Amino acid sequence: MNPKTVIVCTFLCCIALSGAVLADDTIDVATIYTESCSVCHGDDGRGAVWGQASLATPPRNFRTEESRQELTRERMIASVTAGRPGTPMPVFVTQLSIEEIMAVVDYVRSEFMATADAGSGQQPLLPGNT
Repeated sequence: MNPKTVIVCTFLCCIALSGAVLADDTIDVATIYTESCSVCHGDDGRGAVWGQASLATPPRNFRTEESRQELTRERMIASVTAGRPGTPMPVFVTQLSIEEIMAVVDYVRSEFMATADAGSGQQPLLPGNT
C-alpha cells in the first residue's frame, strides 16, 4: 500500500474514533467551497449542469436522500482528502489543510444535506450552475 494512503487512512481512523472536530472560526469555508467545489458540485450542491452533462461520472448531488444515506462524514473527508479513483473527484490534501477539508465537509453537510431539504423538488438553475 502507498505510504501516503496509509497516513491518510490512519488520520481518518483517528477522526472517526474522536468524533466531530471543533470548527475553526478562522477558516472561510464558504469561500473554499465556492473556489474549490462549486465548479463541479454547483453553488447549491446539486451538481453543476455542465458536469452532469459532460463528465462520465457526474458530480454528486448532495441534496438527495441517497447522498444523505451513503455519505458519512468520514467517507466525505476521505473523498475530499484522497479523491475518488475512477471519477473526476481530485485529491485536495495538497491544496487544503485537513482542518479546511473537515470544515468544508461540515459545510456541505449542514448547507446541502440537512433533512429539511429532503422533500424539496427540482429547483431552478442558479448562477454558477450552468
